[in-house]
Amino acid sequence: MIFYNDDIDDLGPETNPIAFTNNGSTLTFNYAADIGFSDDAVAPADMTDCDYIPIVGYDSDVRFVCINSSGVFNSATPNPSFSVSFRTRLK
Repeated sequence: MIFYNDDIDDLGPETNPIAFTNNGSTLTFNYAADIGFSDDAVAPADMTDCDYIPIVGYDSDVRFVCINSSGVFNSATPNPSFSVSFRTRLK
């Protein structure tokens, strides 16, 4: 897959390449601070290894998308959840 580094939904409500949806989980997310990318062949050990800056559009060099949301994933009824979405295309 090739990562798409631009507005995930073009003219939709999102403006970043990655969308984070929180459904009662109490996690916090800030795209500028909580997302990183890596072009390394092995998985990053932590966010400091996610220092690759992808080009605009489809970037085949992105190997890993690093997500570092904060907070506590609380239990509740109904069950809380979160989702992370990004756009790709098949090679």
